[in-house]
Amino acid sequence: MKKILILIAVFALMFSTGYAATNIYNDGYNVIDSAGVWDFYAYEAPSQTITTNDTLTAAESGKVSSVTWPWGFASAGSITMTLPAATTVGLTYTITAASSGTIYVDANSGSDTIAYFETTTLDAGDKLASPGSTGDSVTVMCPVANKWVITGMQGTWTDGGTDGE
Repeated sequence: MKKILILIAVFALMFSTGYAATNIYNDGYNVIDSAGVWDFYAYEAPSQTITTNDTLTAAESGKVSSVTWPWGFASAGSITMTLPAATTVGLTYTITAASSGTIYVDANSGSDTIAYFETTTLDAGDKLASPGSTGDSVTVMCPVANKWVITGMQGTWTDGGTDGE
């Protein structure tokens, strides 16, 4: 009888919720519970601020280029972000407008194209033009040589032609 009671007590302890991890503290980034501490960190992509025309490099792939105009307004006209030649598969760039003003994304080489909306490809050498609003953004990636593909877009970007007009 004693062995049965011990066996029942052991099973009761094994399947008791009293030994399950319980959430003691949770601030959205760190969770402390009875099983230990779990850390969760929000990922923030590296970024850079752009205030003039700029030619992006392979070393800047993966960064968010935040375009802003001096003094916060587009008094100087547009800013052109020139992509490197589309020769390295996987290069990715995100360009965002921190203030209002037109941003042009130039495919650089006369043979590189920018594709968007699955069926639309700009002519080789054409620029992509932002609508000129704060918060406009575009992410482009090189999936194959001589081609940039838009993988994310905020705002209605259009064909800016070869000279931005």
